[in-house]
Amino acid sequence: MGRPSDDSVVTRLVSAVGVGTTQTILDVLGGERHYIPKKFNFQGRDEMIQREFREILDTGQTPMGAYKQLSNDYGLSTRRVREIAKKQPA
Repeated sequence: MGRPSDDSVVTRLVSAVGVGTTQTILDVLGGERHYIPKKFNFQGRDEMIQREFREILDTGQTPMGAYKQLSNDYGLSTRRVREIAKKQPA
């Protein structure tokens, strides 16, 4: 079957996420080769956020400061980081 053409990949991406998001992806990753996994391990990410949150608090940082730092580190909103940090570990 072979490798799909670049035009085919972009067309599929536009259909899935829209023109604006596709352009952002192309701006960031265009011209490079990348493996894109079919699934993302959110559980592993959430456990790392919970661990790092506790570690940041141990340094004397405020919870809000920790939320802000982790939101920047993980590209999430502070609200989402707060929700993850408050979840009981699995």
